[in-house]
Amino acid sequence: MRHFAALLAALTLSACANNLEQLKELAPIAGDFDSALAAEYLAYAGSEAEQGRKNAASYYAGKGIKAAEHEAVLPDTPTKSLSPETLSDMKASREVLLSLLTDDVKRVSPQAAARSQILYDCWVAEQARQEKSLMPCAEEFRSSIDEVQLVADFFVYGEEAKHTINFIEGDALLTLKSKRIIREIARRMKHVTNYMIELQAYSDEADSLYNERLQAIRDGFITRGMPADKIKDKNEKTSQAVILSSDVGTTDANNAVDIVVRSYQLPERR
Repeated sequence: MRHFAALLAALTLSACANNLEQLKELAPIAGDFDSALAAEYLAYAGSEAEQGRKNAASYYAGKGIKAAEHEAVLPDTPTKSLSPETLSDMKASREVLLSLLTDDVKRVSPQAAARSQILYDCWVAEQARQEKSLMPCAEEFRSSIDEVQLVADFFVYGEEAKHTINFIEGDALLTLKSKRIIREIARRMKHVTNYMIELQAYSDEADSLYNERLQAIRDGFITRGMPADKIKDKNEKTSQAVILSSDVGTTDANNAVDIVVRSYQLPERR
């Protein structure tokens, strides 16, 4: 009997090590959502192993393997032994997370989406261990889900949204309202991976004022951390995009620049 128990324990430890080692060999690198999720599970499984929680390490490594192989991997469900209030909170949070993990969100912000899922699983584990005094994953999850919500909100208006910046005639200075628009766009795009900002002015392209206005907007984005290579001039002269905001109630086309925010599809995996 003792021999059987020892053998079973050895097999269990071997399975734990095998899952983690297999995921390490796959060496997932965050790219699309599946690979980002696999990389997150690898990091978390490694942390669990370092803390001596071999079974947990194997479990999360197993989820990582499935993600790396592009199988559907859902966030964990909280244990029913929790208090009714805590259980209700965690179930509601899981429903919100699942509602936000749409194909669009996974496509344009794979790392933020994957990070939210692993933080939720970590929160479930914290609750199962009854770590009442220290639950960092719970707090981090609430912060990360806000980021994913911003990305999801981006798709309420489809994959293209237009904001209009108005200038005073003959001037290229940004108004306070236009700065607020730029700040809000930059805040939302901080959590989006695959997008392009396109600027379209309506004045004569030969006019120096045209270039000054475009540069003022570019500088406004860049100073807020947006990469310069994400901003380009819009070629076409018309747009079907939905206008989300304008710094004045009406727009004088000759003194306006449209900011078109466009998400794009990643190349298909071959």
